[in-house]
Amino acid sequence: MVVVALPGTVTYGAVAGYQISITNDGPSNISQLYLFATDASGNLDVTPPVYENPFQGTCNDPSTGFYCSLGQLNAHATVTVIVAYTTPTSGASVTHYFSANTTGSTANDGGTSHGDTNDGQATTNLVGAASDSGGAFVTTNGQTIQNNQTIGAGNRQSTKALLNGKFYPATVQDGATFSPTDLQACTLSTKTFNCTDLFGEWSQVNVNNGAVFSSYFTITVQIDATLVGSGVNANNLVVYHQYQDSAGVWHQEAIIASCSGSAVPCRSVTTGKVYWTISIRTYHNGNFRLG
Repeated sequence: MVVVALPGTVTYGAVAGYQISITNDGPSNISQLYLFATDASGNLDVTPPVYENPFQGTCNDPSTGFYCSLGQLNAHATVTVIVAYTTPTSGASVTHYFSANTTGSTANDGGTSHGDTNDGQATTNLVGAASDSGGAFVTTNGQTIQNNQTIGAGNRQSTKALLNGKFYPATVQDGATFSPTDLQACTLSTKTFNCTDLFGEWSQVNVNNGAVFSSYFTITVQIDATLVGSGVNANNLVVYHQYQDSAGVWHQEAIIASCSGSAVPCRSVTTGKVYWTISIRTYHNGNFRLG
């Protein structure tokens, strides 16, 4: 069993998802497979999930905990289930445990009556609202994922994403010392932008594991007005964007078009004495910086 946290970092009180994949290594078929949540000791966990989606079979009423009857699993086949829970409002992390067997028994008896058992777990890191990171498993269309939105001496830039669709992981991150792990070398040079013009912090947005969307979502960056580059105004501010296409190829673009009508990609700029607000329409995840 392989369990993956969706996403790896979640804001206190938001929803954390888990993708559970079970493979039958063979040589025989499994006639009936069951999956359920446990605690660290192997006892049945009756915590109600807020979402459950078996790619085959059925799961019970979530109010009684997470328990699924997944049916037959042929040799060398894999079944995937996604489940999501509301996270605690304190603590550094939360771990969820899962067990699969061929009998349906949920008793913790040391494994003597479970038949073939397969266990797994995943840990989600938790952060507060004042963090440079923010994340959740999205369960509502039009949901916003954001980090610390209060601009001041200790937080000079903020990032949030207003999303379309649901049932996928999403994270945002920025910060004075933050450098995206997938950061590409800036080599773009146009009439309106040069890489040496970049200012502020990197903002990274990861929605649905880097998927490309058919309808745009909106990213909003707030930046301390004192970080804005010399000579930059609402008309000439550029958003530099690095992103991967559906084939995994990296691209760079300088977004300067104003958001009017159905324009995408585009950006709109609201200036202020304390901070500026830049809203960006895009189909893509990736790394963003201002110039």
